[in-house]
Amino acid sequence: MEVTDAGGARLLFGIAESGEERLDGEAPYDIVVGDTRNVGIEYEGEPVNLADYARGSVARLTLGDNGE
Repeated sequence: MEVTDAGGARLLFGIAESGEERLDGEAPYDIVVGDTRNVGIEYEGEPVNLADYARGSVARLTLGDNGE
């Protein structure tokens, strides 16, 4: 998984541990999820449907400040 914020800061890179992970940064966030079957994302308290962004089991999406 990789998460980068608006300033280009890499907030997360690599295999995330099982459980909850909260990240702080500045929106929008560019996100790459390498295994959508085993990852769930919430943004501003709402679940994100990774299937909407996936090609196979990899999802690439941007969240925040763009209508998301």
